[in-house]
Amino acid sequence: MFLNFDILKKVTFGIVEAEDLNGVVCFKRMSNAQISAYRNQNDDFYFKNAQTTASVRMSFGTDSSFICIDYITVGGIDKAFMGIDIYEDGVLTGHFTDSVGKEGRFTHFFKSGEKNVEIYLPWSCNLLLKQVEVQDGCKIIPVKRQHILYAFGDSITQGYDAQYPSLSYINVFSKKIGADVSNFAIGGDIYQTRLLNKTDLPAPDIITVASGTNDWNGLTMDYFTENCEAFYALLQIKYPNIPVYVITPVWRRDTEAARKIGVEFIEACARIKRICSKYENVTVIDGYNLVNRCLDFFSDGRLHPNDLGFTIYADRLYSEFVKLQK
Repeated sequence: MFLNFDILKKVTFGIVEAEDLNGVVCFKRMSNAQISAYRNQNDDFYFKNAQTTASVRMSFGTDSSFICIDYITVGGIDKAFMGIDIYEDGVLTGHFTDSVGKEGRFTHFFKSGEKNVEIYLPWSCNLLLKQVEVQDGCKIIPVKRQHILYAFGDSITQGYDAQYPSLSYINVFSKKIGADVSNFAIGGDIYQTRLLNKTDLPAPDIITVASGTNDWNGLTMDYFTENCEAFYALLQIKYPNIPVYVITPVWRRDTEAARKIGVEFIEACARIKRICSKYENVTVIDGYNLVNRCLDFFSDGRLHPNDLGFTIYADRLYSEFVKLQK
């Protein structure tokens, strides 16, 4: 049998909107209003990033013996690949890859009996669903997590450059804390208020913010400070009293340089901490040591963690998070 639009929407998490485009389902991790914040010719790169399915996840209980998905990949950014991960009862049992800008199909066979299935969609493009087929007469029961997390940030939080989308640090971390994550991170982004200005959604249980590396790499200190202060002031207005965990930028290969911001990397991270210190509901986690300072843990050898780097990042972030709950 084929899953209709209403069922697909019920079993898919990390989405703000879903559209039925003449029988093709389009999931959106950001609202049309949020996406519109990047809709102009100077921001085509960011606009495409905003439309990817980063951290979008299907989650359901079923006794089906298989799932078959016909899809179209659209809105690719600067990455030519995409990945889809399938888990059964918490174990990765399927991984499918394709290039962006194609139509395709994959079929995955499940173990017998009832199981919980999770399907992680790509962070590097938008995956449109033409049809989703399962065994006739099977159960399809949505499985949601206990909490809701909103994640703001840049390319690292979006998922660059995970080969397995489920292994991006925010996906691993949110699973560990039992939260469905709405990923509002955009590759290349800096501290600014234009996305947050368009974010009028119900309050989550937890918010994470992981920005600053692009600011340090390309802004003046005054501009960075002004943007950072404005972001956290607006975040308090939008979501007062919600626990916010700010992750300062992780180590990168060129941290010894002053760059355009005019200060060393560590000082830029310290500036974020000072700005956040005025808010009682904001806790800062030092991100500098969350990823090993070895280039083998980075996909590009300098900035973006690979799958192993992401896994270590998530484990250490979770460890710090647990300490803060005591």
